Amino acid sequence: MKGLTRIVSFLPREDWIVVGWVLAIKVLLFSFGAKSYAVLWDSYITSPYQWFEIWDQWDFGYYQKIAEFGYSGADGSIAFYPLFPWLVRLVACVSRSYLAAVFIVSGIASAVAAILLRRLVQLDYPASVAMRSVWFLLILPTAYFLHIGYSEGLFLALALACILAARGERWRLAGMLGALCWMTRATGAVLVPTLAVEAAQQFWIRRRSCSQSSVRSSAWNWQWLWIATVPAGFAVYLLINWSVSGDPFAFL
Repeated sequence: MKGLTRIVSFLPREDWIVVGWVLAIKVLLFSFGAKSYAVLWDSYITSPYQWFEIWDQWDFGYYQKIAEFGYSGADGSIAFYPLFPWLVRLVACVSRSYLAAVFIVSGIASAVAAILLRRLVQLDYPASVAMRSVWFLLILPTAYFLHIGYSEGLFLALALACILAARGERWRLAGMLGALCWMTRATGAVLVPTLAVEAAQQFWIRRRSCSQSSVRSSAWNWQWLWIATVPAGFAVYLLINWSVSGDPFAFL
């Protein structure tokens, strides 16, 4: 009982609520998928494994193949960024199933993304607005990508964590998270100007504070230079392209 209490107290009540929303939507999504499969293909799902196997479509298969066999220059897998399949491979060492590992990684990532979105919004708005922000994200029609074997959930979790770290002036962490985000999807590039804007905002606040203070101090923070580490994630991806095909821009 004490162990359960300790687990529950690990997160605030609001975080547990959004995690509950994520899990409930996952159940609804997979139930809808199973029913749709039965109607469209006139075939019923007879095992728990099939509840997940029916989602093995499009990019899902590439991520699973990269996780299991690595990149190949002949099958188009080089177009996919590495962090998500690497995490799938790591989890598969424990789960003994690449299919299960894909859903474990995306499932945890989507729950973390929901928690971080709530916390980020609550920095500037009331708790009720933060909760509604998460709710509207989760019921967005295209949000089903957060729950299946795609990298969107991981990308969103890392992007929100990066911005949240920057807001808290933990710039070293923000830079590392930004690099991991760019190792997940090409759109991680947007974090460079995003972090630059946040740094500029902090500079303006510090400068105004310094001008009003009798104590002489600098408004510049050298920690902002950690923004320059974000492209390291893209550099890793280019290195993979080069090692697989001999061309760092083979994905183009």
